[in-house]
Amino acid sequence: MDTEDARDATKIRERGNDLYRKGKLGEAVKAYEKAASLAPSDPSPLSNLSAANFEAGKYSECVDFATKALSLLKDDANAAVARQRLLIRQAKAYLHLSRLEEAVKLFDQLNPTKEKEDLSNLCNGSKEFATFSAQLASSREAILQLPRLRPSIQDEPDYFGPGHDEAKSLYTPELEKSAGDDPVLSIMLCGCGDARHFFQTLLRYSSRKKGAQKLCATLLDHKPAVIARDLIFFSLLEKATIDEESKEITLLSLSYLYCTQIIPPFVWEQLQETINDLVRKLEKKQQPLTSAWLLMSQMGMVVQQLKTWQKGPATEYKTSLIRRVVTESLPDRVAYPDCEADLQAFDDFSVMFPPSAVLSRFEPALSALIIGYQHGNKRTRKRISDYLDKHWKVNPTLIDVKWQARQQPGDVPTMEVDPSGIVKALTGNSSKLDTPNRKSMYCVLKHAGLFFEKVGLAMLSLKDRLMIEMIIGDMTEVLERLRHGKMVRPQQETDSEGRKPSDWPQKYHIIHMSNIPDYIGGPLMSFLYAPPLLREGFGTGLMSCVLRNPRAWLSLDHINAEYLLMYDRAMIQNHFSVRLANDAIFNASLPMRMGMPYSCMIGNYQRWERCRNELSSLEGLMPRATLSKWLFAHFLKLCLPFPRALDEDPTDENDLGLVFAPFNMTLFIRLLVQMAELGYPGHWLSNVIISICGGEITTTARAPRQHVLDPVAVDKVYTCRTVNVKPWTAEFTTLVAQWRALLPFAVVVRSGILPSPENIAEYSVNFPMYPTRDPLNVPHFMLVFWNHLKYGEPPKELYRLLLDDEKGDTTTSARKIRADGIKILSTFKWLSDEGTVTFWLRSDVVDLMVREDWYIYIWRTDSWLRYSVGLPLKNHLSQKKTWEECVTSV
Repeated sequence: MDTEDARDATKIRERGNDLYRKGKLGEAVKAYEKAASLAPSDPSPLSNLSAANFEAGKYSECVDFATKALSLLKDDANAAVARQRLLIRQAKAYLHLSRLEEAVKLFDQLNPTKEKEDLSNLCNGSKEFATFSAQLASSREAILQLPRLRPSIQDEPDYFGPGHDEAKSLYTPELEKSAGDDPVLSIMLCGCGDARHFFQTLLRYSSRKKGAQKLCATLLDHKPAVIARDLIFFSLLEKATIDEESKEITLLSLSYLYCTQIIPPFVWEQLQETINDLVRKLEKKQQPLTSAWLLMSQMGMVVQQLKTWQKGPATEYKTSLIRRVVTESLPDRVAYPDCEADLQAFDDFSVMFPPSAVLSRFEPALSALIIGYQHGNKRTRKRISDYLDKHWKVNPTLIDVKWQARQQPGDVPTMEVDPSGIVKALTGNSSKLDTPNRKSMYCVLKHAGLFFEKVGLAMLSLKDRLMIEMIIGDMTEVLERLRHGKMVRPQQETDSEGRKPSDWPQKYHIIHMSNIPDYIGGPLMSFLYAPPLLREGFGTGLMSCVLRNPRAWLSLDHINAEYLLMYDRAMIQNHFSVRLANDAIFNASLPMRMGMPYSCMIGNYQRWERCRNELSSLEGLMPRATLSKWLFAHFLKLCLPFPRALDEDPTDENDLGLVFAPFNMTLFIRLLVQMAELGYPGHWLSNVIISICGGEITTTARAPRQHVLDPVAVDKVYTCRTVNVKPWTAEFTTLVAQWRALLPFAVVVRSGILPSPENIAEYSVNFPMYPTRDPLNVPHFMLVFWNHLKYGEPPKELYRLLLDDEKGDTTTSARKIRADGIKILSTFKWLSDEGTVTFWLRSDVVDLMVREDWYIYIWRTDSWLRYSVGLPLKNHLSQKKTWEECVTSV
């Protein structure tokens, strides 16, 4: 090597050092490679390449370059420091590659220094989990059973029978073009509700798609009542296609059950006949329909629900009561074109009358009364009302007895249903009738019947090309199970008649979420769970809308800022592998209504297409400091949601209580997994974990300072500050230890930081239910463990006490309590029927709290006020099993 090359190599290496310090690792590597080519006998550029590749998370390359640099080092005292540094870096790289044995082998070459001692401690920390890491499959199943959201104390989900948004076909011209050659078109409808979007999809698909392609639909809802109700609809549709003689009455009965609160006797008889047939087949473990499949393990839940619509509380509501409730809460009606008579009758009697020919056939007495009513005989109104109260019945499929049992005594089921509006939203332009006398002809149900006739014919025309999978379950759990191959599907079962369907899809062209994200964490939850299951292509994607809290948002960027803490579309694409396909969601030029663009008001669906990230380096991702700020901001948002109002008022455009903060701490672990899979270096993520485990984070992020974050709030960089997070470390270290075997990066921490699997246990505590007027059906609760012996009664409100920043309580007493007086748990299950809290936690912490006479409380995270009384742990805590036992038994 001549002198000039050496000088050039030194200059280039120094430029590489400058780029390295600026975080431009790709450019730094190129500079070091150039320097190494100019000075092949110099170990320094190779050492730099080792360091740059380590920082970029390329640990194998780091080891290789370190080995080459070590081979060029002279065996003298001057090279000792460089040798030690290279060996330490090489050993750490081995640890991040989960190659523990190679790291340990380097120990004999290391001098006895503090660095060697620290490295030994890191190796011991990895050894503690080495044997457990082999149980990946059973660990996954155990993790899947952990709750993903904070629980609601009123833990029976709401039941929504009829939907509200306009039914739209998911089979668009774009999807038809891009998926036309696929053997199966696969769609998933989460929160499938009354199946309106599926019905419209069937109509368009059957009219457009010929040939051998199959349509496979997964209909998913967490309410057995929804699946049972849809099963009744499908059964009636199937009957209408095979029994021409009864077709008109079958379709009319279906229309009544679909959209009305009160049904005539002939519809009640059709309903009971249908339920009897379904129950008979399901109890024999037979698939009840030609095209629809249920899991045999869930058939019992459906049977139980169907039977509640035959006898019991759902069938005992008096018609007069429900008619009065409908009258008092009568929604703004939507006049179906040319059906003015229906609107007037609903205003007067809260019912929909059937066509006159059907009425005279089944109820001639009522038919005569209605003729008089139509001719203006006012005396007939009272007689009609009396007749209805005596003979007509409440539609029981609008009632979920489990949900109703959790309401206040005397509460009646929600019946704010506008039949005309439902039919109009369902049918769109799919039904046309000749209505010459719109003031006297009852035709809304005829429109619905005509629509359902077309749907039935569509199902019949598809025959074996149509497969409907019906699942009862939580959307996020089902999506995660599908991703990891842990979802039981009907193809794994053969019914009692020997029927077995073809394979169900593992990926979907469309995943339709309705407005479920309103309740479970917006686009953050959607983007974490759905994209891995999406197919790529024009017209495909993840679809959702905002229905619950539209007044909270000024733009789509606003929504993303609140939930993702990220709003730049390119950044979202790089980090979640989705891009917005329809950008006309929020349009500031549209007319304003209630202070916001009209387009925001209701039901505008966003569709996000999956796209591949082809990032070859870290340059397309966040710099290390930015990533740390973003992750710590998420962590603080999970720990300290901004206080929310308890009294939600949907009519108040300034009330933001409808925007939930539902995540528990498992969300943060999933974020770390997402970042690792994108290519963020494992030691970056490990260091974030180490900081939180240590109980202090140094960051420019803060807990939210407003109810709904906007882009300005997300971008704000605060003064760097060390924030105490010790109240959450027991939960966090427990979760990291539970997840450790499944993480796509090695968690390199000192021995003793994380509990071993046998030192994590499941515990339960029984709480009495507490009467309150505050809402309990919100995911805003946590467990608080309080050092009662040392600090007495906890304060009424905990938010400022826990907030360790400029807005929080910075007194000495508050610091002491944060250090050793309070622990918070967000990941737990609540069973209201039993009044039982169940949670996993490291046993060393629990044992200490029991010895020191700590108390446990249920606390709110919206008002930040106490919900329950405190219970001494030593008297009320029961241990169930260890995490090791749980994983082994799965």
